[in-house]
Amino acid sequence: MVACDRQVPAPALITQLLNAAMWQIAQPLAVSPFKDVSHQETAIICILSFMAEHKPALQIDRQGYRAVIRMQLSQPKTESERKWAALKALSWPPWKEDRTAMDSEIGPEQGISRAGATLRRMQEAGYAFQGWERVAMIYSGWDTDNTPTIQRRSRHMPSQVDTWNEAQYIWAARIECTRTAQEAWACFEAAEAARVLPTKPMLLAIVQKLHGEEQRLARTREPEHVNPFARDMFAGDSPVVEAPPPSTHQHTFTRTPPPKMHDFYERCTKHGLHFKGLALAYLVANAKSHQVGIRYLRSAEDAYAGIMQMLRASSDADAFEVPAFLLGAYVALLTKPHTNIRIHTSVNSGWLLPPSGKLHVMTLHPRSSLVRAVSLLLRSRTVKMQAYAVLLRAFGRISLTERSYILRHDVVESSAPFGAEMKVLTAYRLAQYVVDLLASKGRDPDVPSFLHLCYATENAALACWRVLTAKQCSLPDDAKHSAAPAPLVIAEIEDVLGSLLPVQYLVSHFETLTGTEQSSSRVPVPPDPAIDSTSPSGVDIPNLPRLLNVPGPAVLHAYICALGWHGAHRQIHATLQFIKGHADELAEQRAKDRGGEEHWRLCIIAARVFLEREWLRDAWSEESSVAESTLLGGFVQSAAAKMVAECGSLANESLGGWPTDEEVEAYVRKGWDRFGAVLHQNSYDEVDVDAGCEV
Repeated sequence: MVACDRQVPAPALITQLLNAAMWQIAQPLAVSPFKDVSHQETAIICILSFMAEHKPALQIDRQGYRAVIRMQLSQPKTESERKWAALKALSWPPWKEDRTAMDSEIGPEQGISRAGATLRRMQEAGYAFQGWERVAMIYSGWDTDNTPTIQRRSRHMPSQVDTWNEAQYIWAARIECTRTAQEAWACFEAAEAARVLPTKPMLLAIVQKLHGEEQRLARTREPEHVNPFARDMFAGDSPVVEAPPPSTHQHTFTRTPPPKMHDFYERCTKHGLHFKGLALAYLVANAKSHQVGIRYLRSAEDAYAGIMQMLRASSDADAFEVPAFLLGAYVALLTKPHTNIRIHTSVNSGWLLPPSGKLHVMTLHPRSSLVRAVSLLLRSRTVKMQAYAVLLRAFGRISLTERSYILRHDVVESSAPFGAEMKVLTAYRLAQYVVDLLASKGRDPDVPSFLHLCYATENAALACWRVLTAKQCSLPDDAKHSAAPAPLVIAEIEDVLGSLLPVQYLVSHFETLTGTEQSSSRVPVPPDPAIDSTSPSGVDIPNLPRLLNVPGPAVLHAYICALGWHGAHRQIHATLQFIKGHADELAEQRAKDRGGEEHWRLCIIAARVFLEREWLRDAWSEESSVAESTLLGGFVQSAAAKMVAECGSLANESLGGWPTDEEVEAYVRKGWDRFGAVLHQNSYDEVDVDAGCEV
């Protein structure tokens, strides 16, 4: 029988599918795209090994090579690449500059990165360079004219580069692969001189550099802060814009000085250029004021029909339809400090939130930008995590010392007694509201969102503790807290602790995040002995991950602190057991973080601090007079000696040892702005410290 359809040979079909699979695996990840690139590398290596061992060997096509290159461009620099980066001159182009006599032995061949080497192998295999490969070559550290660029760790490689847009992508890559705003602006002026029409990739690249320069100048006016967890980083390892070289002889010539981001926008509009896509979203998210951001949005009304409906107050749930990245940018603008909507509206306006058991809607301020942002997410259909994470970060940022945001119209003055505490509790209510809204759309919080939920939960505990302490104890003569809290404030605390159940809420979301929740509907399936653990070909079937998401040390530290401030000793003990039971996964995760080991130690120190509460005994002699059954008693009581001993045994067995007294005191001293807040003491020196402790 003759087949009617042409049959594709099996090796050719397998080759096509495996190369396509590598390309899909190499796509940028939605969460932690750089940190988790090692998983993509492992998967691609497995496919390449299978192709090499197959009989006959399967060939890598252009799509497969591009997948490998894309993955390599997302990886951190190797040791040899770091050595080459350290030898680059401060002038442009950044040719190699010998620092010692031994550096003269390092030639250009050592300056070829992994991605550059793969590009060479691709050429040797017979694949001529196209636009995509030329763009990748620039990111790998060498321009198309064989002059050096800055090897940049990037996940923004385009999926396809056609002939008609090749020049725009090449110039966008050249702008990105610079160190300073001066170098980036020189590239942009060179593109204009070459009569290359700026498009979305080029505009996005240059506005990121110009805004990065504004951020750098703002940081120079602030007190210098050294991050103890930061490793040595080179240009291209992060999107941070660097300062110009110290010598003017090393500066890059530009016809005009680099403008500010908003001035560049004005310059483009005068020439008839309009911002769209991610370039527009970046402008909106980083606008210097709400009014300027609105202007950016309205300039794109023709491209996005739903912009005016998004900006207009309406109670219609389907009132606007805009891309998720644009909605996320507007939400990011609304969450900036000092951003309040300057419109005349009433409390019952359509964009305020509907009644809810978790919110006192009528107490929300009509000009609150954060309330407006929550309303936008409620009316939108998007389930993209970016907008929700940005909003939760704002709620987690609202602490007792924060004075920028407005949430309530009944507590407008920050100097009102316990007005800051009421605002913190309202922020926590809104945080729970946003998480529940996300769940109603079928999504659970991701790792960044959960981290901000921990911060909001911790701030709520501090607010409750401070008010309850003022009610229980006689305080020093403080103009702000000399009076006892009003019944309204006490009722708010009782409602938050009694109905919102912060500890149970946080624990349930931690279990959902990690996939360790005990659901009655989830019945464990016993292994079938009839099914062999290996496939017919003899290849081992890998075990499924035990955790849905692996929390890093920073997340675990924030989680333990949130539990500790609420006095949830049993949950802290369970967290230490979780850490011990998943030691391998957590060790692999913290190895990817900068300062992972240091943050890891902070988790164990925080556990002892909040279990024993020695800082509270030294500072407040009235702890013993508080009944455990009262609200304040639940906060101030230390853990039972038996539980502390069990946690100490866990730490000594597998968690690096129980923290010393010196570590505990240093931890409390460093965080005294929070520990002292609940005691109404501003200075650590007001506390009687055990003479046996040394810092």
